[in-house]
Amino acid sequence: MASFDIKNFAEVLDFHLVFEQTVWNARSSEAEALRVLGMAYSDLGNSAKELECFQQSLAICREIQDRQGERHTLHTLGIFYNTLQDYDKSIECRQLQLKVAQELQDREEETDALKSLGEAYFHRDAHKAIDYLQQSLVIAKEIQNCEKEAEILDSLGHAHWYLKDYAKAIDCYQQQLAIVHEFQDRHQEGNALSNLGGAYMSQGDYTKAIKYYQQSLLIAREIENPFLEGMVLKGLGDTYRFLNDYTQAIEYYQQELVIARRVQDPQAESIALGALGGIYFFLNNYGRAIEYFQKRLVVDQEIQNHSWEVSTLNYLGNCYYHLENYDTAIDYYAQALAFAQQIHHRELEGDVLGNLGDVFHALSDNTKAIEHYQQQLAIAQETQKPYDEARALGNLGKVYHSLGEHIKAIEYYQQELAIAQEIQERILEAQAVQGLRNIYNSLGDYSKTIEYGEQYLAFEKEIGNPRTEAMSLGILGFSYCKLKNYSKAIECYQQQLSIAQENRDSYMEGEGLGNLGTTYLTMGDYARTIEYEEQCLALIRKIQESKREKRESLTLLNLGNAYYFLENYDKSIEYFKQSLIIFREAHQDEQESYVSESLAINLMNLERYSEALEYLQKSLKIFQRIGARSDEARVIKRLAELYQKLGEQELAIEYCEQALTIATELDIPLVKECHELKLRLTGAKQM
Repeated sequence: MASFDIKNFAEVLDFHLVFEQTVWNARSSEAEALRVLGMAYSDLGNSAKELECFQQSLAICREIQDRQGERHTLHTLGIFYNTLQDYDKSIECRQLQLKVAQELQDREEETDALKSLGEAYFHRDAHKAIDYLQQSLVIAKEIQNCEKEAEILDSLGHAHWYLKDYAKAIDCYQQQLAIVHEFQDRHQEGNALSNLGGAYMSQGDYTKAIKYYQQSLLIAREIENPFLEGMVLKGLGDTYRFLNDYTQAIEYYQQELVIARRVQDPQAESIALGALGGIYFFLNNYGRAIEYFQKRLVVDQEIQNHSWEVSTLNYLGNCYYHLENYDTAIDYYAQALAFAQQIHHRELEGDVLGNLGDVFHALSDNTKAIEHYQQQLAIAQETQKPYDEARALGNLGKVYHSLGEHIKAIEYYQQELAIAQEIQERILEAQAVQGLRNIYNSLGDYSKTIEYGEQYLAFEKEIGNPRTEAMSLGILGFSYCKLKNYSKAIECYQQQLSIAQENRDSYMEGEGLGNLGTTYLTMGDYARTIEYEEQCLALIRKIQESKREKRESLTLLNLGNAYYFLENYDKSIEYFKQSLIIFREAHQDEQESYVSESLAINLMNLERYSEALEYLQKSLKIFQRIGARSDEARVIKRLAELYQKLGEQELAIEYCEQALTIATELDIPLVKECHELKLRLTGAKQM
């Protein structure tokens, strides 16, 4: 038997159409032929010809008053517009379909039309969708159409799921399951169990999700339904991903991919490749993610699914963005943007514009970043997508924060927060709260930092990410420390330390120990400072060098200061010298000069004046080079004190007057100290 050729089929239908028109002039058959021809063009991916055929079919049905044909064509047109994501036109067709069914007093067709209208509203107004689906359900029960009732409950469950009302979604799916189980429809039973698995997964009840997915999987394999099997494997992969069992998740996604390829289902193959790319992206394995997204791109191009193609190009851009290969990222985003605009997919266009804004922000081209974020915001508002609007507002808050325009940044974050709370989108709410916390922390408003920091900590506990929870506790501890609420600061840092130790996070454990050391140093408890900082130093020196530099240098400084206050100057010098090496290697001039000054103070206390002089001169040169005038004045005053100890009164007075001149010019408290030193020096000279 010859293989089926869709192009030949279209040619046959064209011939049939001519035959109907010229021989029998059977207008009803002509309308039917146009409908079928439109479907053939749909399979060929020729949407323009598809629409033309459906519109011609509708015109003929209306001309000959074939109401059933009109209803059928309106239903087909609704599907066509839904596929193009032109939901307004899809709704218009469904409303006309409903009107025809009501005029024909056909209750069966009316429940179908109401169901279709509800499904069309799903992407515009989920509450309206539920209203129409409820009306459809009433009629289905009235006419005792159990099969239709189960289908409507399926759609109702999806609508409640979309609104995050998981309890109602589960109730719908349980009713659906009871009905299909009663009339022994194994296919629909497997579908209902899969729905329950998905709803429980979204609710966060992963044990129940796995239970229902596994039951659905058994049925899918029993009835040899690869489509359902692939869908369930995807759900199981997603569930294990939420459980942080990435090995198991990848295994299920791989099984899903094998099935899709075995049955030659390119759509399912694209979904599986996308899931694998997504999990490797999440695991920061961008090389593997790119590999899968590149394969997905080939499939999307073969099936001419342009919206999926845009998404895949967007994901590839994201991978290269995280690899800091910004030129390649921009190239992929530009391709994605062009396609999104070509197919008039405004939602995807807004998403890509936001990602381009991220690239320009990373490149410090904030003008272009703001331009792209503003376009993203305009599209989100135009398409009435509050989630996307909140994301765009958050992006603008982020870029204005980096520009130091804190009032604007706060304004945008507050708007993001309001929308996120209204639509009950916890992740966006957390991002807005985090942004506000960081701004107030930058402004030194530690009360506000704590207010938003406590809210953000609650989100982190919900999500169950130990690393970010520990980081949040660190910021809270710092804020309490700044407000001199040391008991609360220590409480936060102890929690940070406990979380790090429970999760064997050596880096974060070092942070917790170091933070406790810093707090005790501020409190003047130098013994405890040394206890925590020495533990911190031993720990961080075991981890990767690039990750430890900042904490190691701070720990060495704290140890140097603690031993200084305990008047153990030799120990203090030992730790300051170690920190000095790190700052020099990292070319941190300002820190190098501060440590050099600290070393000089210790050496002066040990009466090692020539060494102290060398360090003070190095410190002075750096402060003069970087233009730190108040620091320069302070070091010059120390030089005056050093020369006094060396008995070189003339030099001491000269340096004291230099320090006094700069301090007076800057109007800083050092003026008083310089005057007092000058009086002592001149008094000693006169004697």
